[in-house]
Amino acid sequence: MDTHNINFYTDDGKDYVTSSPFPVSKIWPIKSGVLLEMEADVPTNSEISAIQYPLIFSLRHPYDDIKPVMTKQGGKLAYHTTGELLNYF
Repeated sequence: MDTHNINFYTDDGKDYVTSSPFPVSKIWPIKSGVLLEMEADVPTNSEISAIQYPLIFSLRHPYDDIKPVMTKQGGKLAYHTTGELLNYF
């Protein structure tokens, strides 16, 4: 893996390369694929830093789209924007 490409190798010898639209800092294998952590840049403009962007994404198969992980807090669905999810792995 480099910061924008992820290599997948299967037990039967197949290999896949998936491009990521953002730099990836960490990857965790899960039963249904992988979780990806986007490399977080700290914006210098206070207005930009108030915007909450998703940081954790999922990928089920190398040919699928990378999708943001959603969490439910207080009855509301929201993008996962912190590293707190990492406590589960």
